[in-house]
Amino acid sequence: MSRGLGALQRAILQVYDQAVPQPRGLKPTDPWEEDRRSRYDSRDIRHASSLRHGVVRLRGAWCETECRAPAYRYEQHRPHPNWQILGWGYSQSFSRALHTLVRRSVLLPVTWDGLPIRHVPRYIAYVVRGDGCNH
Repeated sequence: MSRGLGALQRAILQVYDQAVPQPRGLKPTDPWEEDRRSRYDSRDIRHASSLRHGVVRLRGAWCETECRAPAYRYEQHRPHPNWQILGWGYSQSFSRALHTLVRRSVLLPVTWDGLPIRHVPRYIAYVVRGDGCNH
């Protein structure tokens, strides 16, 4: 099995790095207040769905005009992923790639307020950049 990063994993990291140009990492914490505030800088924390949509845009598969709604609804069209370009297994592939990045400690799962999660959760909502490999 390959030890390098796949195309989808590189795309996830590219989207993260575009959103957070210079990761700041851990905040300096006071041991007395560590349990009451975020451990990571809030600008570093990214929601997995924002990463997913960023990868869709990066791949050029964000639907702007094509839609199955009637013609009179085109003005109210809300952009969505174009599954004909991405393929129907995109959500599963994205989830697998995100979990692999978390297992390799390239991205770390955190709670909504930035506290680290010690185990790899089944559903990853928020991530920050870790200290893993930077391929």
